Amino acid sequence: IIADGPANGADGSRVLMLAADIVVVPVGPTMLDMESTRETIRILANARKVRQMSGGVGPKALVVLNRLRNKKYTQTRDAFAAAQTLGEAVCPHALSTSDYIGDASGQRTTVWQMGYRAKRAATQMLSVIEEITEYGKQNALEREAIEGSEELRRKRDSQRTGDEAGTREPGDPDSAEYRIAVGAE
Repeated sequence: IIADGPANGADGSRVLMLAADIVVVPVGPTMLDMESTRETIRILANARKVRQMSGGVGPKALVVLNRLRNKKYTQTRDAFAAAQTLGEAVCPHALSTSDYIGDASGQRTTVWQMGYRAKRAATQMLSVIEEITEYGKQNALEREAIEGSEELRRKRDSQRTGDEAGTREPGDPDSAEYRIAVGAE
């Protein structure tokens, strides 16, 4: 599921961050853009805390730079450097300043449908989407590992609690003694 929320950290964005697995944070190249993004990152950190307090895993974030000039410009290089200071993963692909990207929504179309003139914008957009998809796959694997280990820990804790309370027999396959005897622990 993909949802787009307002950039100003409104309640809608907060709710989306609480439910999200991945938060894509678009940010422009100026220092003002970076500063306003810090508020979004702060809200994201709160969403992570809330999810972790309820036993879940908080959302990961991927910062995507946009409205950039080509890489030979100092502002572009500075934007990548500044994005690294936000404390979140930064997409290695960025979106350059393009009339086509801005015009696509106004024309109720996509850059892929705008023809040859929008080819560069379409290629950049595809690179960013592929990076987000790959980041999402990595995040899902990490989440499964974390949640799986948390579930395993909870099961072990509950089994040990049962063993300590004397509710399990030593020959019970779920008892700690049995697991130790057969080398499962």
